[in-house]
Amino acid sequence: MAEDGDDRTALPGLPSALPPDLRKTLEKLPPEERASVQRQVIEYVQHTVTQVAFQGPYPPPDMVAEYERHHPGFLSELLARTRDAQVHIHRMDERELSGQFAYLNRGQFLGFLVALSGIGGAVACAYLGQPAIGVALGLAGLAPVIGHFLQNPFKGVLPSSQPKAPEKVPQKPLPKAPKPSKK
Repeated sequence: MAEDGDDRTALPGLPSALPPDLRKTLEKLPPEERASVQRQVIEYVQHTVTQVAFQGPYPPPDMVAEYERHHPGFLSELLARTRDAQVHIHRMDERELSGQFAYLNRGQFLGFLVALSGIGGAVACAYLGQPAIGVALGLAGLAPVIGHFLQNPFKGVLPSSQPKAPEKVPQKPLPKAPKPSKK
């Protein structure tokens, strides 16, 4: 039997965490209405879902404490995984940048060789008595290098500080429905 002051057994079938004012309101209802309202309350409580959302790598402190209670060492594992992920991201960024600079250096070296061979060919042609061919060869060797340096040499090679806009995917039009045949 219920003890004095314990009104939790007065309404069997309802959740124990029911607010006291709602419990008192249900007790005041006539018995024929109470059963229907009780069913509705039970259905509402059973279908209520709690969703918790947070941003960032770490959950809120109360949630961490709850995880730590069920899984000791959770916080240290979470911190270690986050630290490892950050180290990995930094390494990948460093590799990407060093590859981009190596690409630029290689391009400059090869451009220097092209210009040097063009100038060497022009000098050889001028020495052999073909000054027109020598000038043409010299210009042909230097023109791409000069043109490249007049443009922005870092365009499209180094990462931009502004994020790229997402590309729009072209959408195909829907096929037209066949026209109904007249009979």
